[in-house]
Amino acid sequence: MYSDDIRVENSEAKNCSPPVQLVSGRWGLSTLTLYSNSTTCSCNLGYDGNPYLPDGCTDIDECKNPNGNWCSGMTKCVNVPGGYKCDLDKAKITFLSKFLSLDSFFLRNL
Repeated sequence: MYSDDIRVENSEAKNCSPPVQLVSGRWGLSTLTLYSNSTTCSCNLGYDGNPYLPDGCTDIDECKNPNGNWCSGMTKCVNVPGGYKCDLDKAKITFLSKFLSLDSFFLRNL
């Protein structure tokens, strides 16, 4: 776990389901219904860890792994709780627009 991982309240990081009915059916004159006696939990998408521990699910920083996000080219990956977003990289856009302006200037003056 990284020291700068984002920790959030359990309600955002994990999902727990109450005990559920597993089987219900009739056999002869009897009806049998079986229930799960336990609550099952899992970390939500974008979180990792042990959902049974307090604060056990921590945010995955998709921006630390280049293969963990779809940001590329003119965008910059920004980690947010439970996911990421791709912000436009203004420095790259400014450079590219100046470069394209010079390129079109030279093409017009050929």
